Amino acid sequence: MRSKRGQGPFLKVASVMFTVGMLIFSVFMIIEPVMSNSYVTTDFAIDHLEYDVLSTRLVNAPECLAYDAGQVHTGLLDLDKFDSDRIDACLENVFEIKLSDDAGIVLKDISSDTEISSDAITSKFLVRYCKGECAVIQSGILEVSL
Repeated sequence: MRSKRGQGPFLKVASVMFTVGMLIFSVFMIIEPVMSNSYVTTDFAIDHLEYDVLSTRLVNAPECLAYDAGQVHTGLLDLDKFDSDRIDACLENVFEIKLSDDAGIVLKDISSDTEISSDAITSKFLVRYCKGECAVIQSGILEVSL
């Protein structure tokens, strides 16, 4: 049989370490749910969701304004597609769209037949545009009001 003489300090240290570990674990288990609930949001802001979807569709969909030469070039606008009927079919919403070049000269200004409301959301996008076969690509600002 072994003597228990050398085990005294070890048991005390192990006991203290176990107690400290359990204390830290307990504090973590109490604080963690409180902290995680402060970061969880149950309310979703969907005010501008429809606007974001429609404006993204306008710029990136080939049936809207995106340049399509067998492959869709998202973010590259085709000036030949800027007409009221195409945009109306694409958005199915009341709209006002302006395309300006870098100098601020308005190249295209199209709006729906219905008057746009005073609480419409308006955003400006930095875009690239071309005409025809896209031999020359230029940059400009697309202003969309929905």
